[in-house]
Amino acid sequence: VGIIRASWNKDIIDGLYDGVNASLTEAGVQSKNVFTTTVPGAFELPVTAKMLAASKRVDVIICLGCLIKGDTMHFEYIAQACATGIMEVSTSTMTPCLFGVLTVLDKDQAIKRSTGDSNEGLHWGKSAVEMGLMRMSALGFLGGAKAAEINPAAAFPTQFPKKKAGEGDDKPQKIGF
Repeated sequence: VGIIRASWNKDIIDGLYDGVNASLTEAGVQSKNVFTTTVPGAFELPVTAKMLAASKRVDVIICLGCLIKGDTMHFEYIAQACATGIMEVSTSTMTPCLFGVLTVLDKDQAIKRSTGDSNEGLHWGKSAVEMGLMRMSALGFLGGAKAAEINPAAAFPTQFPKKKAGEGDDKPQKIGF
């Protein structure tokens, strides 16, 4: 898993980052399999995601940022460019890139969405696991190559990994990446 953090609005990004890491850990992703880097702001997320995807070091990328609307059009331009750029990286490299960028009207909304049970990072970490597993499956790394050769669609996981029968609630299933 690759995580790219925009350094602007550091307190908000730190909360999102903590949420992402909590859900990755819950899913059994080992910290040694998480690569994190920082960029100056949200506008730099797509190009950094493209470089990380080109490195072939990760199966999924989470782009974390926060854009707070101000009095000028800057917010709209950056939000649109960032969203379009991240989607372009996903489709051109076939490495899933999550748009983990809050686009809010004020700092209070950002704080609410980056802390506690409302922390969007918790959802983005789970989505990253799902998309990473889907990518690995599509490339034949899960379920064996024969499963992907017979019916590629059948090898795709369709939901977040569930615990095995008989396992305690406090023990997450290990997913192997």
